[in-house]
Amino acid sequence: MKTNPAARNLVRIRLIVLCMALAAIVGLEFYFGSAFAARIGQTTGIQSDRPAAPNMNLGDLMAAAR
Repeated sequence: MKTNPAARNLVRIRLIVLCMALAAIVGLEFYFGSAFAARIGQTTGIQSDRPAAPNMNLGDLMAAAR
């Protein structure tokens, strides 16, 4: 059974509109992200003379839990 040509065109148009909407959403996301970054500015962590927090790996935690 062959698909109706009008239905094929509707499916094609719907796919094109979906791709355009996705591209618009991604573009707006980048635009708002850059606008917020420009408004807030880049922040850096405060450097201090205190020693860094100890680094523990998962093996140390599992050994302490036993």
